[in-house]
Amino acid sequence: MFKEILACMAFMAVPLMSQTTQHKSDASAQNKGSQSPTGDLNDRLKALETRVAKLETSVATYKYMIDEKQTKQDTVQLDASSRGYQRLDTEDSTFLISLDDASKYLDGYRITLDIGNPSNAKYSNAKVTVRWGRAIKSTDSYDEWQKSTHQKEVALTEDLVPGAWNTVTVDLVPCASDELGYLEVSMETPSVILHKQ
Repeated sequence: MFKEILACMAFMAVPLMSQTTQHKSDASAQNKGSQSPTGDLNDRLKALETRVAKLETSVATYKYMIDEKQTKQDTVQLDASSRGYQRLDTEDSTFLISLDDASKYLDGYRITLDIGNPSNAKYSNAKVTVRWGRAIKSTDSYDEWQKSTHQKEVALTEDLVPGAWNTVTVDLVPCASDELGYLEVSMETPSVILHKQ
């Protein structure tokens, strides 16, 4: 009799245990289901925040590059009556340009430029381009005036030494006296030399 009661209790306990297990697994599934969308949203939010941070860095970098490009002075206009200097930018560095002298030479003028190299680098194979003509007037057509200007490119045979003024002479031939009213200088510095420590 006692064995029969135990068997009966065991028989009744099996469905109860399976039901309890079923309830636990259902609750676990519900918890997983409720956490999954939240966890997924958090992951997506973190990914978006990372992308936004990268984009902000890129935008700041491009803005800096654009601002630098806009403020770059790749040509300078020199005044024959003034001995001040101006900043001239190349692809590699910044230089200071000053007109030291303009004297008669053949049927034109020989100008002496002082090129200041404020950096610690030496530049070789530099090219200086000088464009000159009469001063433009308000009544002039720009296209016609531009056609009347002259241009000369000079390959420098000496290096632009660092931390010093470098003297360069350029012969502007032909050049009438009134054609020094406009004097424009640009420069290329294709080779840079740095010392190893």
